Amino acid sequence: MGVGAYNDAGTGSYLVTANKLEPIINDGEASILITGDTEQEGILSVQLEADDPDGNGDLGSQSPLWENSTDNGQNWSSLGSSETLTVIPGIAGSSIRARLSYVDGDGFTETIFSDPVSLPALPPETNDDFGDTPSTSGLLGIESTANGTLEEAGDRDWFEVNLTTGGIYNFAVIGQSLSDPYLRLYNNSGALIDFNDDHNGTLNSAINDFLAPSTGKYFLGVGAYNDAGTGSYSISASETGVYPPGYSPQNGYGQINIQAAFEEILGITLDSVADLGGNLWSLDNIYAPEVWTPSGGFSGATGNGTVVAVVDTGVDLDHPEFSGRIVQGYDFVSNDSVADDGNGHGTHVAGTIAGANDGFGITGVAFDAQIMPIRVLNDNGSGTTIDVINGITWAAENGANVINLSLGGGGYSQAMNDAIANATRLGSVVVMAAGNSGGSSPDYPAAHAVSYGLAVGAVDQSGEMAYFSNLAGDTALDYVTAPGVNIYSTIPDNNYDSYNGTSMATPHVAGAAALLIGHDSNLSAETIEDLLTGTASNNDTSASSGSQDPLNSSNYDALTNYSRYLTSDTIGSFSCDDLTGTWIGRLSCNSPSSSSWGDEYAINSHSFGWEQLTNNLFTFELNSATESHSLISELLNSNQFDYFEADQVWGIT
Repeated sequence: MGVGAYNDAGTGSYLVTANKLEPIINDGEASILITGDTEQEGILSVQLEADDPDGNGDLGSQSPLWENSTDNGQNWSSLGSSETLTVIPGIAGSSIRARLSYVDGDGFTETIFSDPVSLPALPPETNDDFGDTPSTSGLLGIESTANGTLEEAGDRDWFEVNLTTGGIYNFAVIGQSLSDPYLRLYNNSGALIDFNDDHNGTLNSAINDFLAPSTGKYFLGVGAYNDAGTGSYSISASETGVYPPGYSPQNGYGQINIQAAFEEILGITLDSVADLGGNLWSLDNIYAPEVWTPSGGFSGATGNGTVVAVVDTGVDLDHPEFSGRIVQGYDFVSNDSVADDGNGHGTHVAGTIAGANDGFGITGVAFDAQIMPIRVLNDNGSGTTIDVINGITWAAENGANVINLSLGGGGYSQAMNDAIANATRLGSVVVMAAGNSGGSSPDYPAAHAVSYGLAVGAVDQSGEMAYFSNLAGDTALDYVTAPGVNIYSTIPDNNYDSYNGTSMATPHVAGAAALLIGHDSNLSAETIEDLLTGTASNNDTSASSGSQDPLNSSNYDALTNYSRYLTSDTIGSFSCDDLTGTWIGRLSCNSPSSSSWGDEYAINSHSFGWEQLTNNLFTFELNSATESHSLISELLNSNQFDYFEADQVWGIT
């Protein structure tokens, strides 16, 4: 060992040391074990049981290699490398171990094995008639029945059934020796999508009115309640109809999209605009600002030149949001021409339709439209069929392009249906609130949208159905949705407030109709209804007519369920005591003209009061039970009148 300076140029003292280095020794390895469920479909994983004495190195980043043995560990086969292992029938009854290779903290390469784990063998095969997976041999055709048996507790039989998009299907299982069957419906991948037990108070099970979301294979699973029973059964499948494209029993054609409706008729794509936000979020959700804003060759639409009738509790005629845009209306409660609002409901509705775009308070959907106030509900929000019919008729005959009916609560009324039909023929778009009882179908008058007008359900800010909103129902009708939760709008005395209800959703649609009419006054009521339903959120194609209904809903006859509808065929089921109070009658086409009917008919021979409502509708005050029965019988049997119906009570929704 020699010590010197660099280039032999330095001088000075120094210290020399020497040490003996020990060789690096592998002090051991880590240990692992298998954890998890060893039953079929169970998941197994590897857990670190003890660390490597030299440090775990890259152990944590390695995936185990799974191996299995069918001869008690004498020979092992690889099952592949993955973080977990799913127990499947192909490895049932074998031994499983995990293998891991890694480099420890001192650089030694280690290969470790877990202790083997034994997997249970599959149970002995039974004489099961049908399997319980998508590979089942069970097949069930539409409009057919199949039979099967649950051979042991826990057995489930699956049947493949092929469905078509938009088809409406009923499935049923009836126990024969099986006492309490349970029915399940699965999609093509075997995921559960519906089930039923004890249908209609029986021990049998059924899934009715299932709307197929796509064409393809589905599976019906038959089991026993709690998987506890055995025995024979029959299972059936049938088709009840096909909904129009885009129609759902929950939300009809979905939420309106005014931008899409205009793009449909313009043939262009409108520019997107920034959201208004705040209290005006509902306008953003129906894309009203995009329609107000000029885009390309389109100059925008604001409802200018249109009249929207608010048939309700009246409107605050002095509210600044409507300044200069109130046209002559009528008060059928007080029978005068001043339809002021003593409740607030109608004013709130009117604000959503046509509140001013002045940067203060609120802005309506069609902020340049004119409001026609029609008061048919009193200060308590209650009214009669007679007044509502009068309001609809007056509005249609006095130039209303759109009629908003945010009311309901009565039953079927043929006279109401006739009034809505007449308004539609005169060119008015009639928009009706679906109701707030959380029911499976709309209340009246919205249910008349099966033939005329639009029914409107309520959604919240995220587009979900409001819990209170009545749904569209199984009978296809022109039903759309609009925002109806926490809607900020006008109330009397120059104030504002937030309300909930399908009453609040309906004026959004009325405003949308006014925008379309303001753009093109030649659009018919039916065309506007088709545009709004055909471009709503459930549709991904161009507008299609909701009247083209394979269920023939345009011929829907609600009269068979209406106990107060009286014709020459049904009068025999009414007692004299039934025929008192206020009734509405429709003059027959075979009768003298309405202007001369009172003179032609010997009214002095009976004690009753009558009044003409419209050209062919009359009201009768029936007081004497015997006289009333005789009167109505004579009017019907002589073909002077087509029908009579009792007046009903209606209210805000």
